Amino acid sequence: MRTIPRFFATTSLVTLSVMAAGCQSSPTTMDFTLVQPSPHVDVTDLGAKGDSPGDTTEIYAPLTRDGKPAGHLTGVLILEDMPNEVVNVADREERLTLLNFSLPEGDIMVGGQAMYPAGAGFYQQADGPVVRPVIGGTKAYIGARGEVTTTRQPDQSFTQQFHLIDVIPR
Repeated sequence: MRTIPRFFATTSLVTLSVMAAGCQSSPTTMDFTLVQPSPHVDVTDLGAKGDSPGDTTEIYAPLTRDGKPAGHLTGVLILEDMPNEVVNVADREERLTLLNFSLPEGDIMVGGQAMYPAGAGFYQQADGPVVRPVIGGTKAYIGARGEVTTTRQPDQSFTQQFHLIDVIPR
């Protein structure tokens, strides 16, 4: 007698689970590349004259995707460590980064840090890509996580290669 009620209870739970799963959209993966020219840069020199912890670099640049306008990038880089002070890496400065990629279908927020050549401002080496985490998104990118690989090109432009996961389709 107990097997029949248990069968109905199990069948009901399985049916409800399948129905609930069918009502939700599955997260997707998204890969794309944006290109930006060398950005407009504003540097605020805080503390000691010249490069010192706390100095900020604000950037702004238009973005293209497949050769067409695709929005803009705004961001700030904060110098947090000088060569050999904490991380003990010669000729490198560590910069904390917060970037906002404002696209027609929503914004993508990127954070993280990177090592830059000492005295080079915010410019990274052309052969040294920087990978940073996606920390949030809006509209079409809500729920997204993943990473962005930034590579400086010989002409001083940058490619931003996005690999997003868990984007919730709308």
